[in-house]
Amino acid sequence: MEEGWTKIYQTQNAYHAEIIRQVMEKDNIPCVVLNKQDSSFFFGNIEIFVKDEDVEAAEKIIQNFEP
Repeated sequence: MEEGWTKIYQTQNAYHAEIIRQVMEKDNIPCVVLNKQDSSFFFGNIEIFVKDEDVEAAEKIIQNFEP
């Protein structure tokens, strides 16, 4: 990932990543979802990154997220 972005969440469940992405967008926090899962066997992780200046706000949102 490029400089200026911080990983705030990691999951193996695509729907968890999608829910978090939607909540971030709703709160005007730009994020990038990086899917590192194998396309055939679905092992690996999906990572969510936000800009460095949004890390604190994004972490508060993540704390309220219960998978």
